[in-house]
Amino acid sequence: MNNNNFAMRPMPDVSFPVMEQSKNTIRSAFQKLGQTEYDGFKESCEAIYNRVTSTFDLATSSKITVRVELAQIANTLENLNKLIKGAQPGSDNIKKLRQEGDKRLNETTEKIQLEYQKLKGEASNIEFFDFREQVEEEVSKQNKQLEEVINPSIENYEAKKAEAEQKYADISAAMQVFEERNLFDFISETIPTADELSEILGVGTEDPKIAVVMAGLEVFKKLTHEVGEGFSYVQMSKARDYIYGQIQTYQQELETLNQRKRQVEINLKDLANISIIESERFPFTEQVRNLATTYDNFIQDINSKLNSMGQFENYDNMLALLNEMVTHLNSL
Repeated sequence: MNNNNFAMRPMPDVSFPVMEQSKNTIRSAFQKLGQTEYDGFKESCEAIYNRVTSTFDLATSSKITVRVELAQIANTLENLNKLIKGAQPGSDNIKKLRQEGDKRLNETTEKIQLEYQKLKGEASNIEFFDFREQVEEEVSKQNKQLEEVINPSIENYEAKKAEAEQKYADISAAMQVFEERNLFDFISETIPTADELSEILGVGTEDPKIAVVMAGLEVFKKLTHEVGEGFSYVQMSKARDYIYGQIQTYQQELETLNQRKRQVEINLKDLANISIIESERFPFTEQVRNLATTYDNFIQDINSKLNSMGQFENYDNMLALLNEMVTHLNSL
């Protein structure tokens, strides 16, 4: 008698497209990684990338292998089934045919078991690397350096440079007024007032040139410790040179800071790709484990069916189970 109620148990979801998408995401992130300061992380990422690539190939080939094994055992059981159905009910001949069929079934499940073990082992190997916390700590460190040190320093030096450039422009404009009147040799023990400038330049106090020179003199007053007491065109030139040196210093600081900023941004991009590789492996291994579990569940189904079969029962239900598994594999 056959047990017509036996069917394959529900199987976990397996999606080869999802598996392939995860593999491609990891590959893309690894290719973007390139040269990096994080050699240790890169070494782990490379191992993950290589194992994901080989495991995807293994999963693909395992499905083919299992389908071939199922086709072969189905063909064997179909031939034996014809003989069983044609034999005398309850005869020793049926027992011998069943022994042969059961033996071949066990050989098939052993081969499928090997595929299960390989997939399960590779999934564990891919998940072996544990560096998520280190990556998160490094991301936090880089962001802190950027937000608390580099960016504020850049803003500070940009402001200083802008202020110095304005001072440079003001004192240059004042010098130009003196140059236009050929006052290169002008010397005074004190810094001229607006009224004194009016006499020196020969213009009224309301003339725009007075305001231009006074703006330059305000800058000059703050640099007497650099150019000495008194006032002259030469001292103004020294003051302007001093300001130019400040601008150059600020510019050099900005170049250094921007270089550091670019490196931090590169580091953060590298860490982003490292994080992608670290996290994307788990959707991949989930699919691999589900495929392995599918094989294991199917083996259990076959063994359960074998244990429940009567010694003279034919293989109709077993063949139905095999066909169901083939249909399931084809749908993955």
